[in-house]
Amino acid sequence: MPRPFIEGDIVRHTESKWTAMVVRCDGQTLLLEEDGCAADYSNLDDFELVTPVGGE
Repeated sequence: MPRPFIEGDIVRHTESKWTAMVVRCDGQTLLLEEDGCAADYSNLDDFELVTPVGGE
């Protein structure tokens, strides 16, 4: 099972392929920031990890 997303991770939407930084993830909802705008997403399965915080 993959680790949950954490603050600072870069994620990609699996269908539309846009990327954003994780601001917060409580295990059920992602708060993402892209170009200074933030939005909540409740379907974590729609996202994949691109770059974990710290770059590894």
